[in-house]
Amino acid sequence: MRRLAVARLHFCSNSFNRARTGLADMQAHEWRSGPEALAAASPESELEGVARFIAGRQDWDATVLRCASAPPGGPLQAEVVGTWLAEVETALRAGRFDGVYVSLHGACQAEGDPAADLTILRRLRMAIGRTPMVASFDVAANLSEEVTLLLDGSSANRSWPRGGGDAAAIRALELLEVIQGGHQRPVGTLIRVPSLLASLAAPSVLPDLWDEELLELPLAVLDASIFSGFPWADSPLTGASCLVWTDRDGRLARQTATRLARRLGEVRPPPALWRPEAALAAGLASGARFALLDPSDDPMAGGAADTPGLLAALLAAELPVPSAIGVFHDPAAVAAARAAGRGGRFEHVFGARVLNEYGAAVRLPVSVEQLEPGTGQGHDAGGLAVLRHGKVQIVVAERRPSVIDVALFRNAGVDVEALGVLALKAGVQVDFSLAESFAEMLACACPGPASADLMRLPFSYVAASRRGGSDQ
Repeated sequence: MRRLAVARLHFCSNSFNRARTGLADMQAHEWRSGPEALAAASPESELEGVARFIAGRQDWDATVLRCASAPPGGPLQAEVVGTWLAEVETALRAGRFDGVYVSLHGACQAEGDPAADLTILRRLRMAIGRTPMVASFDVAANLSEEVTLLLDGSSANRSWPRGGGDAAAIRALELLEVIQGGHQRPVGTLIRVPSLLASLAAPSVLPDLWDEELLELPLAVLDASIFSGFPWADSPLTGASCLVWTDRDGRLARQTATRLARRLGEVRPPPALWRPEAALAAGLASGARFALLDPSDDPMAGGAADTPGLLAALLAAELPVPSAIGVFHDPAAVAAARAAGRGGRFEHVFGARVLNEYGAAVRLPVSVEQLEPGTGQGHDAGGLAVLRHGKVQIVVAERRPSVIDVALFRNAGVDVEALGVLALKAGVQVDFSLAESFAEMLACACPGPASADLMRLPFSYVAASRRGGSDQ
C-alpha cells in the first residue's frame, strides 16, 4: 500500500488591499483535515480530484493533513502560514509517506513574505527530504523557476475563471504515480514572460492557447501549464509563465516552455476600459438596459467591495431610469438598516470603509427597502440590505461576498428585470445570466486595488517598464 500525504493552502493575495486575511477568515471558509476535508470538497475542486484519484486505486491510501483556503483578499496574516506549516511539517516528519501532494494557488502572500507559496514548498521539501512531491496551482499563479527543483511534477487548472482544480490535481497525482512506478522521471522548466501586460490579456485567450498548443505536444511532454499570473500580488515573481515537465528530456522541456511563453507574450492587452461617465452616457444613448462592471474592486480579484468611484459616478449622472449598485461589504450599513427597520430612514457613509486611497466616501440619506438574513446560495455574504437613494438602490452585505453576480442582487430582493442600469463590483467573468438580462456590459476604469491601470498602483517589486510604462 502506497501512503500519500495531502495538504492544501490555497489563497490568492491582492497586495493593494490593506485588509489582512486572518486565521478566522480561513477557519470560516475551509480549515479541515482527515476524511472530513475530502467529504466537504466542493465540485471541481482539487480535493474532489484527490478523492476521485484514491477511489480508483486500491493500492493508494491518503492521509489528508491540514487543508485551508479563503476567497481572495489582502495578504495573509503571518500566523496563518506559521500555524499551517507547523501542523503540516510535524505530520510529514512523523509519517512515513511514499508521496506528497500539495494544493497551492501560487499567488499567496503573507505579512513579510511576498512569495508565501515558495516558502511553503521550501519548508515542505526540507521536511520530507527526497520523498516525491507534486503540486497543483491555479491558472493565475506567480511562479519561480525554483519550483522545478523543489517539486517532482505539477499541473495547473485549465478552466477560467472557475473550476478545473479536480483535473489539475488528478494530472499531478498521475505524475506522482508514474514516478512511484519507476516508469518516468519528470524534468521541469519554467519560462517567465517579461511584460506584466500579458497577465491582463491572458485570461481571455487561455482556452485558445490550450487548444492550439497543448493538445499537440510530443509524447515525452508529461505536463504543460500556462499561467496568466496575478498582477495584483506584488512580488519579484509576479507575471505570466509557462511550466513544462518532460520525461528525462530537459532540452525538450525548455524548448516547449519557451515556445509557449513566446506565444503568451504576443497576446495583446485588452482594450482600455470605459470611464464611468462615458459608459453611462453611451449606455443611456443606446436606449437599452445595460450593466456596468467595476473589475477594480472585484472580490474575486482580491477587492474589498468597498471603493466608492462607481457609486459617485452613478449618483452624479442623475439617471432617469431605475438603477442598482453593489454589493458593498458594509456590516455597519446592514446593522443600521436592521435598527431602522423596513421603511426606516438613516444617513450613511458609503465606500472607503476599508480602503480610503481609492476615492472619497459618499454620504447619503437612504431608506430601507429590503432586509434579508442571508443569501442561501453560498455567496458567503451574510445578511443583506437594499437601501434606496432617489432612483438608485444600494445593496450592502454583512460579510464580503466571495462572488458578486446577478443572483446575489436577486437574493437581496432587487427586482433586476425592472432596472435600467445594474452596476456590479465584478469583472468580466460575471455570470452569464447578466447577458440574458442586459443588452450591454460595460467594464469601467474606476480606482481600486485590482485596477487594470497598473501604472497607478504602488508596486514595490515590479518595475514600471514591466507594467507598460517607463522607469524614467
